[in-house]
Formats: sequence, C-alpha cells, structure tokens
Amino acid sequence: MILVAFLGRLFSHWKLAVGGFLYVGILIWRRSQVWCKWTDFEGGPSLRLLVGVSLVAVAWPLITSDYSYFVDRSHLWDQLLVAVFVAAVMYRPALVFAFLAVNSPMIFKFAVPVSNYPWAFFGMPLHVLTLFAAWFLLGITANRWHF
Repeated sequence: MILVAFLGRLFSHWKLAVGGFLYVGILIWRRSQVWCKWTDFEGGPSLRLLVGVSLVAVAWPLITSDYSYFVDRSHLWDQLLVAVFVAAVMYRPALVFAFLAVNSPMIFKFAVPVSNYPWAFFGMPLHVLTLFAAWFLLGITANRWHF
C-alpha cells in the first residue's frame, strides 16, 4: 500500500518522475558499483554508524506507533517493512534510497489529522540520510568515493 501511494505521488509530478527515471538510469549504468559494501568507503564504519543512528532515529516512531484510530487500522505490515529496510540499509548502503522512498508517506502520516507531531524529530536525521543518498549517487556517477 505504501509503494502504491509512493508511485502515485511520483507520477503526479512530472519533475519527480523525470528524476526517478534519471536515478534508475544511473543505477543501471553503474550497476557494478551500486551494491558496494560499507567497507568500500573511506571511513566506512564511522559513516555506517552515522547512517545507522539516523535510521534508528527516523524509524523508531514509525515502528513503535500504535493503532491508528484515524484510518481505523493497525500498521503492523508497515512497521515490519520499516524494520526490514533498516536492516537492509545496514547491510548495503545503496538501499537508503528505498528506505527514504518507502518511508516518506509513513513519516507524513503523523501530520494527519492534526500536525501535532514535532517535525524537528524527523528533520535532522532525515536530512542526514538524504545527504548520504546524494553523496552516494554522486559517487556512483563520478566513479569515485573520495570528494
């Protein structure tokens, strides 16, 4: 359900669709580098720790959220999906893109029906993950990891 919502949002804006297709094209073009390990980076263990702490900070409220009375359903499958993606990103860094894409609709569920959940809690770790994703994509296109 989250993936359908994400794809619906992606194709509703042409800029996001073009960016998504360019991203997939770069991943296909540099597919040998996409599945690199954390140890392939300079300072890989410390970078993995930074990304891991940011992942846990973003994923913790998503995993521990209770039954949603607004939509009248539990979030068990969504919570399981978040936990699987956290483990997957800790295994391979390229999956941070999938984590951000799948969990973006879940993050904004806290703004419905009233925006009473503090955005600052998600803001900084989400920016760290987005910057890492941008750095990773730049490293793939430039064919080097040291900038």
